[in-house]
Amino acid sequence: MNSVANIKSLVDADKVTEAVRTELKKLGPPRPALVNIQETPVNVYKIHLEKFNPELYNLADWLCGCPQRNALFCYICLVMSKCADRFNGESYYWVISGVTREITCKPKLLQKINKHQTTPQHMSLSLDYALLGENNVLHHLRGKFFLSVTQHNEKVRLNRHILSKLINCVKCAGVGSDYKAEMKQILKDNSTLVSDIFRDFFDTIWCELLNSIHAVCVSLIQQEIARTDFVSMEVDEVNSIGSPVMLVFIVRYELHGEIHERFLKYIVTQSNQVLNMPYIILCELDKLATINKAPENFISISYNGLASIFTGRSGVHSKLKDRFKKIYFIHSYAHNIDFVIEGTGSLGQELRIFFINLKSFQTFFSRSEKYINMLDTIVSKLPNRKLQTGWNFQATSPTLLTVCSHKSDIRECLDQIIDLEVERSTIAEAVALKNLLNNDDFNYWLDLFSKLLPTCNELFDVVHELTAFDAVQVRTIVENFKTKMYNVRNNIEVNPPPIKRPCIEEVYIKEEVTDELVVSNSISQAPPTQDLRQITRTEMVNRIFYVIMAYIEERVTPSPFILLASLIHPGFFAKYRIAFPRAEVEQVARLFSLDKDALSAELRIIYEREELTQAEGSLFLLQYLYKNSLADVFPETFKLLKMVCTVPMTTSDPGRCFSTLKQIKSFLKNSNSQEKIEVLTMCLLEKDLMKKTPNFNELVIEHLCRQKNGELDFSCFAYKQLY
Repeated sequence: MNSVANIKSLVDADKVTEAVRTELKKLGPPRPALVNIQETPVNVYKIHLEKFNPELYNLADWLCGCPQRNALFCYICLVMSKCADRFNGESYYWVISGVTREITCKPKLLQKINKHQTTPQHMSLSLDYALLGENNVLHHLRGKFFLSVTQHNEKVRLNRHILSKLINCVKCAGVGSDYKAEMKQILKDNSTLVSDIFRDFFDTIWCELLNSIHAVCVSLIQQEIARTDFVSMEVDEVNSIGSPVMLVFIVRYELHGEIHERFLKYIVTQSNQVLNMPYIILCELDKLATINKAPENFISISYNGLASIFTGRSGVHSKLKDRFKKIYFIHSYAHNIDFVIEGTGSLGQELRIFFINLKSFQTFFSRSEKYINMLDTIVSKLPNRKLQTGWNFQATSPTLLTVCSHKSDIRECLDQIIDLEVERSTIAEAVALKNLLNNDDFNYWLDLFSKLLPTCNELFDVVHELTAFDAVQVRTIVENFKTKMYNVRNNIEVNPPPIKRPCIEEVYIKEEVTDELVVSNSISQAPPTQDLRQITRTEMVNRIFYVIMAYIEERVTPSPFILLASLIHPGFFAKYRIAFPRAEVEQVARLFSLDKDALSAELRIIYEREELTQAEGSLFLLQYLYKNSLADVFPETFKLLKMVCTVPMTTSDPGRCFSTLKQIKSFLKNSNSQEKIEVLTMCLLEKDLMKKTPNFNELVIEHLCRQKNGELDFSCFAYKQLY
């Protein structure tokens, strides 16, 4: 059985099992007598026969001989090799062909033996050969290692089970949940399974687990972006309690008939970085490899706040247009009038101070329900006054209108707070706010903006109620808006007659007064001269009207995407059936690189279908094409629908508008902690992404295992890792 020829035949047939190898090891290497055949140096045609010395077998324990070939082989390499193994160099002779020439020359044979013993293949197979059988020291050592590996892997299994429960806590927690407290409760409920690492390093594990969830979500979002055809981005200015202004980045795309708005990240900015906005946005886009690989798929960007005011030749959009040729700026449906009103604060110092002071009313009343109840009590006692339900101090516009229309009520409420409060800082704030209500500069701007806001809000309401975007209808609405704004402008006194300023109440608690209160109390000091005041205020008022009207006109004027959306809005199908929009189709095909003839043919067929006239919107039509496998039949219309659904423009189409930005702002306003604000926002908003990913928990745990502190306690060991 243990002849070289038999072993080689078994190896070639791949029939050498563990049991066969163990039996061959017990039998030992075969060492038959050999006859060496050599050619004499005198006459190459004369054959010289010489017997092999059996004592040469003692040069190595693994030497064996094959009488059929009159050659020496390595018994260990023969027994442990497999049919698929590749041998080269020294190992080739000892396993495949055998050593023949050196078998009678002891020095040369010894040199060849030593050379083979140092090869990696021989050493590796020798270790496997030594582990064969049960009666050896290495086998017992392997048994101990195997037991320790089994125990470690069982511990890891339990740890991963607990980690999965913690991840499920994040996936299923509601809005406003305290993840840390809920995770501690889970550990308490599973105390019999929880290992010491969770008790001793809970804070570290909590932080690293949330970081891993965030990293996996970002990776999944980028994978989805790579699979979609078009991408839009929304950039907005947001702020949380006690933190500077931040830019929030939201990416929007369509995938398999579903629209997704995904939160990406925050970037902390300062007010003096507005002009650097293009650089900030471009830096963040550089980090999105999926967008940079296909820049033609990046079709629109929306940015709110001060950045949208600077949309001129050197503005944000012009910088982006240099890199992304097919990108368009568009106002998102999530944008409101507040930011442009606040943006006028950059037009002059007097306006900037006004909005700072207005913000103090918003902060003071929004943080205490007790003060709101006091206002309700004051209003309810007055004759012929209806009770104010839901005092709104959550945003600039509602705060401005509330303060203007309830000035006397707020003043009386502040008097009561000053008389009844015991908190020194609260009294100081109430006194400062009361002084503002008696300040003629503050009241002037308050009255001005309270006249502007209703006209702007009325326009927004009309635009949002439109069932479709008709360019003529929208132009009529804009012209009516301009007429109303000019009437408001003509009725405003730029330089009202001076009034006697009331005596400013003193605040005796000097150490409690904040910087904002000092600013608000010092507004009226050192007024400019009459002529300079009139020129400055005239310029500021004119610029306010110019900025607001320019923004509103740009916001509602039909853009290329609104023109594109009008072509596939079911409300226009009956009209287009009679008069086909040839010019609009040509313009859309040129702007978005579509096949004009194919698009015209496809749209004509769609307009003729009566049942599609009752469709609910562009998203319904897109899903209709997906469901009925018509994407290849109407390829140009399919592209057009995907672009419309990707862009977050103002439209009444159902299913296209999301509350992502609103949720972010609400979360930041109600968040008391700045720790891991970006990670917590991701956990709040992307629960659907976590739940729809089948192996999300495993991905998070694997990411956590790659971290430095989680490698040993959450990673299983395979047997081979111990050697």
